[in-house]
Amino acid sequence: MKKPIVLLHIEDSEEIREHAEEFFNRQINIEYNGADHGLHALELISKGLQPHIIICDGQMPIMDGRKFIKEFRKTDKNTPIIANSSVYNAELIEAGATDHYNQKLYLEGYADRWIQIIKTYTGEQNE
Repeated sequence: MKKPIVLLHIEDSEEIREHAEEFFNRQINIEYNGADHGLHALELISKGLQPHIIICDGQMPIMDGRKFIKEFRKTDKNTPIIANSSVYNAELIEAGATDHYNQKLYLEGYADRWIQIIKTYTGEQNE
């Protein structure tokens, strides 16, 4: 069995994180890691988390997506970051996000698209 894709999902809504975790664990082999703001994500990374891909909201308390991306990119220029914000995608791309996708993570109708995005940016590690 192949190693799971390590996903870091930064989203301040606990409900969305819970739905996303359930969705990703049900659809594909993923090690899901959730953070409720950018500073929390940086703490997880500093403790050894090595995500293959990051999905990042824009507007969050404590440290927003733009600030997280700028800080993260100081030490990691390669890990793909997918902006997932309805209004802040341009700012997140400018800060260093790899791409953006506006759709809700946990809605069943978007499963194929999210799987495609993750596999594309992780080199299809899960095939």
